[in-house]
Amino acid sequence: MDDQTHIPITLFLNQLSDAIIICDKLLRITRWNETATLIYGWTAVEALGQHIDDLLGTRWNKTPQAHAIAELVKTGSWHGELQQRTKDGRLRQIWSAVSWLKNTEGEIIGGMTINRDITEEMASRKALDAQKEHQRLEGILKNEQEWNKTVQHMMKVLFHDMRVPLAVINTSSGLLNRHYDKYTPQQRLEKLETVYAQVRHMNQMMDDASFSIRGSLTHRVFHARRFNLTQLCEVCVKEIQDALATCHTLTFETDGLVQHVELDETLISRILVNLLSNAIKYSPNCGNINLILRQQDNQIIIQVSDSGMGISPEDQTHIFESSFRSGQVNNISGTGLGLSIVRECVEVHRGTILVESELGKGTTFTVCLPFVDVSQAEVRV
Repeated sequence: MDDQTHIPITLFLNQLSDAIIICDKLLRITRWNETATLIYGWTAVEALGQHIDDLLGTRWNKTPQAHAIAELVKTGSWHGELQQRTKDGRLRQIWSAVSWLKNTEGEIIGGMTINRDITEEMASRKALDAQKEHQRLEGILKNEQEWNKTVQHMMKVLFHDMRVPLAVINTSSGLLNRHYDKYTPQQRLEKLETVYAQVRHMNQMMDDASFSIRGSLTHRVFHARRFNLTQLCEVCVKEIQDALATCHTLTFETDGLVQHVELDETLISRILVNLLSNAIKYSPNCGNINLILRQQDNQIIIQVSDSGMGISPEDQTHIFESSFRSGQVNNISGTGLGLSIVRECVEVHRGTILVESELGKGTTFTVCLPFVDVSQAEVRV
């Protein structure tokens, strides 16, 4: 009579698309359907009598095992994601639903788990998420590159417009110098007033340009969000290499310890774009440019190194000042704003930036960012 009862149950269980595993109250396997064999590799003969945890080596994902057991004790069931081992040692992502089995008196006599292999589904989902994240990061970096181009253009216009007042100042001061004795006191004052007026005009133009460049960012609230910094670095290196069509070789290295972080993504992008663009700009003979991301103690370390023209010790003390440009780079276009913007982006993260350089051998910028909650900080960049 027992055999006649068990045969249809076995057939039914073997037709299910999910793995059905039934255990006694000591968690020894008493039933194992054909789908369980397809997922895990063990036959029913091999699995029956085995302790389920010893056989499958369950690893709990999002829910700690103690919490799952507590919920099972409280409600009689639990469901969630976990990892389990197959016969050949591979780990599979499993969606599992577990419940007690009770007799007619309400006593627990065992448990049943219904397991579904979601490994491929999870892999596809992660691949899609990674693709979306990659596209999103590309968009952020392209916006930063466009912002840099806008700054460059505005500064070029400013420099062009300043030629007229500079010419007036040059002419008026020259005339005053050559004909000082011939001019009356009133004429001298008029010439000086012309010079002062043009200086005021230039100051106003510089203030207007500065406001236009920084206006949308003044008192910008620091916005920390969770993102993958490693992926941002990878995308940044590729985007800059492609956008600038440079002869330089850009590489990215990481120790693998820094993945998801909670920082201001836009400001970190600005740091990367400016440092890498500067490294290319001031390495006129091509060469290697290396971006390194690593963790040291409780800090995130971002380093950009080049083998370019280098920075003199005298200039290194001024390199982060707004609009500072070294005399040795007069033949290279630039605004002098890039490194001052980088410094402010770093400081709002309560970090530091250091420069090491030797003329003719290259430069390394090292950014150190702490793991601290600065989500309420205010930034002016």
